[in-house]
Amino acid sequence: MKFLPYSNSLHKYKVKREVNKLKIFEIIFVVLFVVLFSGMLYENITSHKIALNSKEKGKYVSIDESKIFYDVVGHGKATIILDSDIGADHLEWSKFVKSIPKEFRVFYYDRAGYGLSEASNKERTMEDEVKNLSDILYRGAINGPYIFVGNSYGSLLATNFAKAYPEQVIGVMLIDPILEKDLMVKENQKTLSKEIRIKSSQKFFANVGFVRMLNNLKLVNIKNDITSLLTPENAEVFNSSTVSKKYLKAYKEELNILKNYNLKSQEKALLGEKPLVLLLSENKGEQYLEEAKKLAELSSKSEIKVISSVSNIPLQGEDEVVFHLRNILEQTGKLK
Repeated sequence: MKFLPYSNSLHKYKVKREVNKLKIFEIIFVVLFVVLFSGMLYENITSHKIALNSKEKGKYVSIDESKIFYDVVGHGKATIILDSDIGADHLEWSKFVKSIPKEFRVFYYDRAGYGLSEASNKERTMEDEVKNLSDILYRGAINGPYIFVGNSYGSLLATNFAKAYPEQVIGVMLIDPILEKDLMVKENQKTLSKEIRIKSSQKFFANVGFVRMLNNLKLVNIKNDITSLLTPENAEVFNSSTVSKKYLKAYKEELNILKNYNLKSQEKALLGEKPLVLLLSENKGEQYLEEAKKLAELSSKSEIKVISSVSNIPLQGEDEVVFHLRNILEQTGKLK
């Protein structure tokens, strides 16, 4: 109680408690730490379970201290190398692999960070990715000669690999190839910069499992064009991998590779007389098709096939891939 001046009555007096700001900060810090640690633990455990539960049979080699997944199916006189688009893994070739004739020998793999492969411990360049592939083939005893099939981003690996190891490559198939000169266009540079910022943000939240939790609640989905084209089982596996921190890290790194790209592997006559097939999606538009067809000058033995009503040739035009690969094998005398 307290006597008030000029009053002869009694009034209640509330004692003001001093707020301990340091204590509040400590509580907030502890809560955030617990949330972040739990999120990171959840992400790591979930990613590990996905890898363990995968029904995919395959092999692994160590590249730059990271386990890289690969497999070889079939028997043949030449090895067909499959390389996926940016943001895609070996599942992009799942329908093709199931449809290959017995005389085809096919090698497929996941670049670092994608699918069943671990993330790389260092920033990579296109030259690094080409060298890594060469190391995988060597350590896995995957003998040549090679016929390289590259889809979009994979097409850059195909031509750069053929340039770096010309004696090992006897044929090439480029599917909707990325055009090197387009990467230098200012508008495309802006688009790549924007995509890199988006992937950086997604990767930050993926580190603490936030992206995966939102994905499980159907509140977010990392856009990728191949998910709807996969079997339900493969779509579930692939969708789960796209919200992992290693996937988003790999995607961001390859976007950076495209943004900083300064190589020249699409020069006239690069392949000499080696067979070249260009498989192009009609829905890419007339302007793209006109420019892409010019890549036929890479070889004196080139063929162009435009396929209609498809958005992803490996998953929707696998029969065309098989047909033209058979032609390459026949031309090179490597068909059993």
